[in-house]
Amino acid sequence: MAKAIAEVRALPKDGLTFNGVTSLNIYHYVAYHSPLNFKDPDSFVPERWLGDSQYDSDRKEVLQPFSFGPRNCLGKK
Repeated sequence: MAKAIAEVRALPKDGLTFNGVTSLNIYHYVAYHSPLNFKDPDSFVPERWLGDSQYDSDRKEVLQPFSFGPRNCLGKK
């Protein structure tokens, strides 16, 4: 199990490489409200999940509300 780290670090824009034992996490709110992931990220738009073509570029795989453990996605098993 990963240890909690209290230190916050800003990464350079060009990115970094981490070894295989590094655990990286991001706050759900940040991922879900980023315009890099979703068009109109601060709007309630159910149509984005119902096939509306104007939301085809949304990165829907970002939505991982239960992203760890046995409850990750009950439908996958």
